[in-house]
This record gives sequence, C-alpha cells and structure tokens, in this order.
Amino acid sequence: LKKVAFFKSSSLQEVPLPNNTHLKQAITALNVLSLTSEERDMYEGNLKFLRNKFSLLKKFAQRGREEGMEKGIEKGIAKGTLVIAKNMLADNFDIAVIAKITGLSVEQITPLGQ
Repeated sequence: LKKVAFFKSSSLQEVPLPNNTHLKQAITALNVLSLTSEERDMYEGNLKFLRNKFSLLKKFAQRGREEGMEKGIEKGIAKGTLVIAKNMLADNFDIAVIAKITGLSVEQITPLGQ
C-alpha cells in the first residue's frame, strides 16, 4: 500500500518517507538527477569532500584508540612493577636486588617501603 501511494503521488515530497534506506537512496538519486550539471558537480564535490573528511576522522579515531591502548598497557606494566617491588620490599629483599629484577631505580624503590 505504501508503494502504491508513493507511485501515485505527483510529487515525491507529498508522501511521508518511511524508514526505508533503499527508498531514501532512490529519492536522493532522483533529486540529484534533477539538478543542473553545475549543481550536480557542486553536489558531488561536496559529497567527495565529506567522504574524505569522514575517512580521515575514522583513521584519527582508530589511531587515538591504538595510542590510548598502548599508553594504558604501559601504565599497567609500570603499576605492576611497582606492586612487585613493594611486595619484594615487604619480604625483605635487598633494594639493589629489587632494582636489578624490576628495572626500577633505587630512588623509585625507596619510597615504596615507607
């Protein structure tokens, strides 16, 4: 019934559009075809610009997520190393041994025992 109403209408804009992606694409295509050559060139140029912008934004977002994950992993490793050093201090390991095993400096380890 909706298709019949659509095709009987003298104007595409008289019929409310249902949430149908294919129908919306068809109407957009018809509207683009009704543009003059100059208007169509402008439309296609703007569309290309927006697609490029969207693509760049997606790439930057992905890169940001990857960098965030890397930083999060680094922070997690650093925090884990401090916990290990603190536990070793609690078990009376020598600070020099803790520094050698964890890679932390004596200056980083000393405050952990307090």
